[in-house]
Amino acid sequence: MKTTLTKFIVFLGLHCCLYNLSTQLMAQTGCDLEVCQLGNNLVNNPSFEIYTTCPVSYSELSNCAGWAQAGLNGSSDYMNACATPITNVDVPTNIFGNQLAATGDAYAGFYTYVDFGLGPGQNYREYARNQLLSPMEVGQTYLIQMQVSLSDNSYYATNSLGVYFSTLMPNVDTPNDVNPQVVFTQYVDDATGWTTVCALFTPTQPYQWMVIGSFDNDFETTFTQVSNNNIESLNAAYYYIDDVMVAKNLSNSITPPNLQASFTYQQLSSCPFPIVSFTNTSTDTTDNTTILWQLGDGNTNTNYNPGDYIYFTGGTYTVSLILTDITACYETADTMTMVIDVLDCDPCAGVVPPIITAAFAPSVTQGCIPLPVSFANNSTNATQYIWDLGNGQSSTAATPPNQIYDQTGTYNITLIVRDSTLCYDVSATATASITVDGCDPCEGVVTPVITAAFTPSITQGCLPLSVSFANNSTNATQYIWDLGNGQTSTASTPPNQIYNQAGSYDIVLIARDSTLCYDVSATATQTIGSQICDTTIVLFPNAFSPNNNGQNETFKPFASQPFSSYDMQIYNRWGQKIFDTNNTNDAWDGKYRGEQQPMGVYVWQCKYTLLETNETKNQKGNVTLLR
Repeated sequence: MKTTLTKFIVFLGLHCCLYNLSTQLMAQTGCDLEVCQLGNNLVNNPSFEIYTTCPVSYSELSNCAGWAQAGLNGSSDYMNACATPITNVDVPTNIFGNQLAATGDAYAGFYTYVDFGLGPGQNYREYARNQLLSPMEVGQTYLIQMQVSLSDNSYYATNSLGVYFSTLMPNVDTPNDVNPQVVFTQYVDDATGWTTVCALFTPTQPYQWMVIGSFDNDFETTFTQVSNNNIESLNAAYYYIDDVMVAKNLSNSITPPNLQASFTYQQLSSCPFPIVSFTNTSTDTTDNTTILWQLGDGNTNTNYNPGDYIYFTGGTYTVSLILTDITACYETADTMTMVIDVLDCDPCAGVVPPIITAAFAPSVTQGCIPLPVSFANNSTNATQYIWDLGNGQSSTAATPPNQIYDQTGTYNITLIVRDSTLCYDVSATATASITVDGCDPCEGVVTPVITAAFTPSITQGCLPLSVSFANNSTNATQYIWDLGNGQTSTASTPPNQIYNQAGSYDIVLIARDSTLCYDVSATATQTIGSQICDTTIVLFPNAFSPNNNGQNETFKPFASQPFSSYDMQIYNRWGQKIFDTNNTNDAWDGKYRGEQQPMGVYVWQCKYTLLETNETKNQKGNVTLLR
């Protein structure tokens, strides 16, 4: 198991860097390769473009030249645009998500954490192994770099992606098998683009093998949920990698800048809150220098000058200015720390409480039951509101919800307004009353005249009979359809219906309008007839599987009556004719010239004449060959 001390030593030995291709991350903290000179890339097939066989399923990293999974457990994957969508390892779309390659048409991928429903502790990992083109030189500095992207369907994102180097071919099955020499501690959660991770590494042995993956166990790994998606019904973190580089750094002559952190400060005021102005007087900074102010109250700032900063209380604060300059070729830093005294004062000195007024107006003060009322708040200088709406309801909003008073009587409404701060607490009150009478709500209400009418798109036809309906009713607000086939609907226009049985169907529409004061309705009825016109059926299967299981072994049409003539051809995706027959008893068994054809989609065309009706038809389509 990796110890905390080991991780600390590895971290000090690395110049960690990260920049993100997504426009959402504005800062760049390293990987400034313009100042570096690099030797040849020692990785065999670094962009995964060369393959021995195009992948047709998961777990086929060994199809990619120079790459393989690192042990008996796990099954790293190879994605390439040469694969078909049905394989689930296509580029850009595959079972793990949708991502274009960083370079070319291919990349690799593996799990860095899997939750099998039992929580941390299962330690399932997948790794990618590569034999370098030549051994690394002891004592030389190498740039270790790759492109990384979190897959769209990942439930988690993790940290601590790493690289393990070895002089002999390593086998890695679990995260506790080896200790990686390089660990990218940053947290990569971008699934829209590619993130570049890199570090400098000085080998102590002539390493010629490398293994990429996550080497921390489940309890050492930081895993955070980033979506509700899963892969193969697993809540997991899955990463793509591309453009892997191990190249000697030839820029050891570059001199890092001599950073000198320095700043001054001045307290500008102490009331109502202490304000301190900081000025950065550092020297020898570069465009690559990052700034971090630790302001002593738990807050930080990354501006070159934090400007005028508010301390909400006086006291003693330890302020630090940390300068860091990291590239792929050097790392340097400097810190200045200063203890400052911030003067405080009475925050309420000179503060005058505001004059508060409470006022509101109901939209109506008298009416018939049920009486809807809204309220206009005309108060001034208030920040808090307490409404008693007289009917058991209350509110703290500036404008309370509209109320419906459904009992007769008088309702007393009260509004208390308030403004409260550290220095004062003032309030005011306003009242009003609303009287509700038991009026006849239906007085003067005229009952509408309802008409029910509808038009079917067809009233007589052959099976299967598809019918739509146009609703021509007037003054109705509710509809009840009986569509004659056991289906009902309450929509204004019901769904189109397909009548599959011969006979007569009585369609009934009840149109209705109902309120507190009236309930009126009308009914319309029409009859639809359907009959059997043609019983001839010719079907072509859309898939078959010649795998000797006795089911769906061959492909040919099925007809409800015999053919008097028949001619069918089948072509593969390159347009090559691989089957041709005019014998109705012949069926394609998935072979061409005695050789089994690969799984995929094939195109057929068939011309036939029905014996009983003497009807000739030409049909085309496709069929999927499965095994």
